[in-house]
Amino acid sequence: MPRPRRPAPCSPRRESPDERRAHLQARAHPVIALRDRLAAPGYVARLEAALVDVCRRSGVVGAHRITGRCGVRVPGRAGQPAAEIAAIGVRMTGSVTQHGFALDCDPDLAAFDSIVQCGLQDAAVTSLSVATGRRIGPDDVRELVAHAVVYASTGTAPTRRKASCRGRRYA
Repeated sequence: MPRPRRPAPCSPRRESPDERRAHLQARAHPVIALRDRLAAPGYVARLEAALVDVCRRSGVVGAHRITGRCGVRVPGRAGQPAAEIAAIGVRMTGSVTQHGFALDCDPDLAAFDSIVQCGLQDAAVTSLSVATGRRIGPDDVRELVAHAVVYASTGTAPTRRKASCRGRRYA
């Protein structure tokens, strides 16, 4: 029996900008059984609304949805277009959701200056830290994001206390 070949040594792989960006994102990939495939747009709309609320509770002013574009945006600065702060990508298998969303907390966004995001010429990227002027990491919004997933999947706010990344508690 021939011996298995030894794998060739691998050269170190460089991270893509998306991989570098992911280190400082709050990400969730909920797997949820919706009542049917037609419920998907409502689920995505609730997810967007919940992420707008996460941004608001984190101190971001003006977070909003744009009709026809998936995700959450904040107003651009000095005549710039609105910048995406949360990306949403939901895939359905039957009536079950896959994939999810990423909320930019504190990544280095310089690598994205030369990228045309989602093929949209007027799409910019920002983060909670840039929008608020203070450092906000994924751990700072973890509980808020968990509540966002509960709201998006059930359509109702969680019954236990809600959190704010500023340390205050909401009833």
